[in-house]
Amino acid sequence: MTKPPPPETGSEPPERPAPVEHAHALPAGTVIEGYRIERLLGEGGFGLTYYAIEEAIDRPVAIKEYLPIGIGARDHQSLAVMPVSEERGADFEWGLERFRKEAATLVQFEHPNIVSIHRYFEALGTAYLVMPFIEGVSLEDIIKRLGHVPEAELRVIVDPLLDGLEEIHKADYLHRDIKPANIVMRPDGTPVLIDFGAARRFRNSNTVPLTSILTEGFAPLEQYQPDSEQGPWTDIYALGAVLYMCVSGERPMSATTRVEALAMDKPDPMDSAATSCVGSYSPALLAAIDAALHLSREERPQTVSAFRAMLDGAQTPAQAAPAPAALPVGPDG
Repeated sequence: MTKPPPPETGSEPPERPAPVEHAHALPAGTVIEGYRIERLLGEGGFGLTYYAIEEAIDRPVAIKEYLPIGIGARDHQSLAVMPVSEERGADFEWGLERFRKEAATLVQFEHPNIVSIHRYFEALGTAYLVMPFIEGVSLEDIIKRLGHVPEAELRVIVDPLLDGLEEIHKADYLHRDIKPANIVMRPDGTPVLIDFGAARRFRNSNTVPLTSILTEGFAPLEQYQPDSEQGPWTDIYALGAVLYMCVSGERPMSATTRVEALAMDKPDPMDSAATSCVGSYSPALLAAIDAALHLSREERPQTVSAFRAMLDGAQTPAQAAPAPAALPVGPDG
């Protein structure tokens, strides 16, 4: 796998992609709490992410703004963010609390392969997360460009991710949205896991839906089910789906599509990694991917250490460690 070029000096990223357009984005040049907005990097269900400069020390940062699709909107005169209607006010406040919890989650982790946080603040009727601007490209873009990732490079990616994920699980958190788009490859070839907007620890009694906190193809069946048992095996499914895309070049089928076929006594419509990539990767790697993508959570590796052992060929699925206690995740998904 060809590494991205080294970053250029200065505050601007080395290669500026085409500007991302959004009707409710802060205008370029806006200064908020000492940060000058330069451009929009992207958007998601919870809001917008900007490339900005911390003016006092000329430091590039990424700023995530809470502005949920279909629920919040910006007043273009005051630049304030507010619910689109009185009826959506409760949804807006519920999502804002989840955004605060994302900040509370991130401050607990100091790991080279987990995105860190500089600051959290509230302004303009909404909230902001200030994070390091990570030079590099997403694993999703690399897969699209190369078609697949050779095994040697894949282990360079997955081993640090497993280290970071193990730290997350030791703190009784789940990421719950691991996918190629949320893995950024630095110029030195090391990965960083980003976007903890779906991370959860405790059961949330508020059942007001805001948006689906899952990504088709990378979310296991339990993320679709209210009051489901979610645990490390949930993130392991997602990581298995990432590896499946790395070796096959294909986005995995959704868990619901797969289970619907099985319910009609049809074979699993998604080819196994061992079938589709035989001869191109080691049997241990392909077997580990297929085990991680098992629809039944009990049949997956139950911990990061068990999955790592499978990748190394030291364990079979039947030898994987017994399941730890499930992490209770609320009915909001």
